[in-house]
Amino acid sequence: MNSMNRPDEFFLGQVDLEPNAVQSDQPATRTRIVRSAAAVLLTAHGVVHLLGVPLQWKLAELGDLRYADAYPAPGTPAGIVAGALWLLAGVLFFAGAALVVRGDGRWRTVVLLAAAVLSPLVIANASTAMGGVVVDAALVIACLVTRRRRPW
Repeated sequence: MNSMNRPDEFFLGQVDLEPNAVQSDQPATRTRIVRSAAAVLLTAHGVVHLLGVPLQWKLAELGDLRYADAYPAPGTPAGIVAGALWLLAGVLFFAGAALVVRGDGRWRTVVLLAAAVLSPLVIANASTAMGGVVVDAALVIACLVTRRRRPW
């Protein structure tokens, strides 16, 4: 197979996010750089998702996030559950970042789970979270495009 036929190589060259998949002609430092960059992006995205916790639990309005714009209504039982989901997604993005650094392929499952947990909330709050919709979609695509091929 031509080296540029695999979809993940189109985006990442021949960089693989798993340690045992490093090819002999690829310097290990390039793999570490890509893993580190991916981990930083996932961590930053997790931090952004954590901003929904104090908003939904009606503890604070951070930055441009306002109670009036949030759905479900902050401080209500549904808002408390939504805040817990924002917290869960943030923690899952942190876990995904740690797995990427370790070169553990399960990072894809964890990141997909984080995106799935929050999809309804992010879409419901799209007017204030449009950037989150775009980033979550890009992460889902990255998870699917970089998946390991099974030789069966």
